[in-house]
Amino acid sequence: VAANEEAAVVDDEEKAAVAANEEAAVVDDEEKAAVAANEEADDKAAVEAPPPSSPPDDAPPESASSQKSSENEDDGVPPPFCQETGAAFKMVGPIWAGPLHDWEWVTAALDRIESGVDKYLSTRERLHGVLTAVSEELPDVPLYYTLPDICSTLHCQSPKMAEVKAALAHAGYRCSQFHREPDAIKTDAPPRILWDIFRCWCQKHPISEKRLAETHLAHAKILTVAPKLRANFATTAAMRAPKTKARRWAPNPEDHWGPKAAAHGRKRPRHR
Repeated sequence: VAANEEAAVVDDEEKAAVAANEEAAVVDDEEKAAVAANEEADDKAAVEAPPPSSPPDDAPPESASSQKSSENEDDGVPPPFCQETGAAFKMVGPIWAGPLHDWEWVTAALDRIESGVDKYLSTRERLHGVLTAVSEELPDVPLYYTLPDICSTLHCQSPKMAEVKAALAHAGYRCSQFHREPDAIKTDAPPRILWDIFRCWCQKHPISEKRLAETHLAHAKILTVAPKLRANFATTAAMRAPKTKARRWAPNPEDHWGPKAAAHGRKRPRHR
């Protein structure tokens, strides 16, 4: 009797194993059917999709620079040439890309000077001006532009610093001046925005047609492109609000400071 019971148990286990194998086979068949259905749907979509459009025969071929630009933009790498003129960039460096100043120290030094603790310090006024200019500077923008250099490139009339700052502010970007150069401006706007602002400025204050005819030069290449941004040079009330009174840039040490007039006249003969 015991032997028969053991045989019956073994028989039941074998039946259970067979049933489990059959269930696994059914699941496997269902997965294969699902894969086949997905492949069939992909093949149908590929057949129904229109072929990629080819450029017309008379279309100009894409330049190598534009091909490189699109490849670099896809990779998230800036192109190795100027997008305004197409000229190759000149590699320089290294540069310090971090903060230029210790803001806690600048604030503490400025508070000390304004409190009058060092009122007998001979350079107090100059230090107050430099520290004030530093405290108003953008801390996360390491480089700057100078308005005379930009206007020299474009051969255009120079706008006021307040007008350029107003145009950047209306476009939604931050800007400040640089403590070492009164004609310098720092901004988080990309270069194309700044060039668009000066394109709009040159539309209000046109340069000579002779300059625009020099299509092989940088200024003509930049100004012949229509600006995508409509610059607004009007200053706001907040921009016109009085600032901290300070001499932000050191004055000349004396009147009429600078290069003197060139020497002229006839050289006298030496008497022997």
